[in-house]
Amino acid sequence: MRQASEEEARSQKTEVRRELSPQPSPGVKGSLLERGIGTIEGVGAAKVKEFEARGVRTLGDLLEYFPRSYQQERSERPIDQLVADQIQIARGEVVAVDYIPMRPRPRFEATLSDGSGKLALVWFNSSFLRKAIYPGKLLRVSGRVKFFRGIPSMAQPKWQEVDADAEPVGEEVQLDNVQRPASGAALSLQRL
Repeated sequence: MRQASEEEARSQKTEVRRELSPQPSPGVKGSLLERGIGTIEGVGAAKVKEFEARGVRTLGDLLEYFPRSYQQERSERPIDQLVADQIQIARGEVVAVDYIPMRPRPRFEATLSDGSGKLALVWFNSSFLRKAIYPGKLLRVSGRVKFFRGIPSMAQPKWQEVDADAEPVGEEVQLDNVQRPASGAALSLQRL
């Protein structure tokens, strides 16, 4: 019984694909959805292997591939109310910065304060942030919170400069103009 329903589902899927597939151009074999994902600009052999391990071989498969899970960013919280191991949003004034050029992982560190507590921020291989983030600047940051010696911290958080009178971010409000250090040409889907 189950096998029959799976076969029906496959045949319906194939039929829908056929209906949605654009007709190939003269001289081109197969539809666009049947092309391998290696034909996408910027997708190399290593990425193709990763996708194939997940069962994604064609552009059609890629359209039907959904992430296994996602994490929803919550509304903005005061620093003293941040919870460990969750992606959260906080806002505060930068009170200290430091750049540690030590190899193998040079890093830029900043401390954010909102009056209720302090939040440690760290970005690796991001020396350019020395000119962008400095004491006195107001930032909204988003990232996974970890606690180290009782102090909340975020590594590689997304950040945004904000005005003192900016509205707090809630469930319906999106972060606009979010800046994040580039970390390679990887395909990733992010929900902001």
